[in-house]
Amino acid sequence: MYDGVSVSDKKLFEKNEIEHLPIPVKNYIINSGALGKEKVSTVRLKQKGLFNLNGKKWTKMKAEQYFNTDSCEFIWKAKASIM
Repeated sequence: MYDGVSVSDKKLFEKNEIEHLPIPVKNYIINSGALGKEKVSTVRLKQKGLFNLNGKKWTKMKAEQYFNTDSCEFIWKAKASIM
């Protein structure tokens, strides 16, 4: 999933990339300050919460999720107690 990902590939988020988007989305991106910043290509999220396995009982879970935005891939690893 991370094959070919390089820390030195610093691409900037440019205004021409949002021209096709609806005006509210463009305004959000412009006001967020994201334009001109480095693009994010990989992300790791840590999660914890409750998961419903059978429609009846909620159980605690912890998870990590890894994203690669260049290849539109993700891996989600979760641990939940079944008992």
